[in-house]
Amino acid sequence: MASFRTSSVIVPAARAGDKEMTVRRIGFRNQVAGGRRREAESRKQNAEGRIEDSGFRGGLVVLPGLLSILLAGAVVRAATIEGTVLDPSGRAVPNVRVSLLQSLTALDERQTGAQGEYRFEGLGKGSYRLVANAPGFSASSAQVEIGEGQTAKMDLHLALSAVEQQVVVSASLEGSLAPQLGSSVSTISEQEIDDRGAQNITDVLRGLPGVALDDTGRRGGVTGAFIRGGDSDYNLVMVDGIQLNEFGGDFDFAPLPADGVDHVEVTRGAESALFGSNAVTGVVNVVTKRGEGPPHFDFQAEGGNFTTRRFVTGGSGLTHGLSWAYDLSRLDSGGTVTNDNYRNQTVFLGLGYGRSERRQVDFRFFGNANDAGAPGPYGSDPDDLYYALIYPAGPSN
Repeated sequence: MASFRTSSVIVPAARAGDKEMTVRRIGFRNQVAGGRRREAESRKQNAEGRIEDSGFRGGLVVLPGLLSILLAGAVVRAATIEGTVLDPSGRAVPNVRVSLLQSLTALDERQTGAQGEYRFEGLGKGSYRLVANAPGFSASSAQVEIGEGQTAKMDLHLALSAVEQQVVVSASLEGSLAPQLGSSVSTISEQEIDDRGAQNITDVLRGLPGVALDDTGRRGGVTGAFIRGGDSDYNLVMVDGIQLNEFGGDFDFAPLPADGVDHVEVTRGAESALFGSNAVTGVVNVVTKRGEGPPHFDFQAEGGNFTTRRFVTGGSGLTHGLSWAYDLSRLDSGGTVTNDNYRNQTVFLGLGYGRSERRQVDFRFFGNANDAGAPGPYGSDPDDLYYALIYPAGPSN
């Protein structure tokens, strides 16, 4: 508007006044119109300010409502069960597996610390059962009734025994104690796996009643399990409850290592009602380690004849409800004859988060990559050793 008023047209001096007056009048009219527009814009801004103010007031009204809802949800406080596991003499027992059950269903597990203590948090009100298992002791159980927001203390006393009871998940829908099942079940613990020096699941299964193994006689050869006389494709094989059978039921046990395994459950007998048509004569469930206690790591390296070498590393821990566990293993061997090499790489990874038994998230990953040569003069001969004996100058075309 200012530029319009100052840009006066240049005319002769005789009639400059009229046109100049005309220009000034037009500028005044435009100025008045501009003032009206500014007034309208000011009214619009005031109206918008009122709307924003009303929105802010509405937000102030809604915010307490949301806070009240959150506080009402927070009023429902979670319960806690804690205690100590003791031996017959009253001393604390570390590294004892304590299972939490409700209606014969396994909800969670903990491992006692150095002072034999255990703790389950984020529980709802109700009746729970605690079961403590340790090698050389009989299972100790106790029933606990807790209310909303309560903290119940329950000490578990172990008794000496040569029989150990564990919670088995492969013979029931959720998990139950072995004596309460109607199936024939064998459980191989981590301690027993270490005592055997097992490198593969086949080393764990050998010697179990009703289980026979058959392989092709070389490291990495196809290996099948025959339970109670059934065929090798009549068995269901799982890792952490996830089925691994190929189409038709076949499964090769050769590349399945024993590293990172917490225990192995073998159920003999038909379990098709629970797991489908693959479980005709038995179920083999490999349960990997879960993150418990403070973070800890381990590493193992081995070497032997025929350029055989094996490396294993793993770790696990539990921090603020987040559990993690991993295991990496690799086995290489040159074999006893030419082109008898074998390589097996395996990864176990487990992640979990849960603050209560009703809100838990678990992630399990299992990966395997293996490769085996084809020994013998007939077949693969990458070094041309067979042809060199017949054709010293090299194979003919």
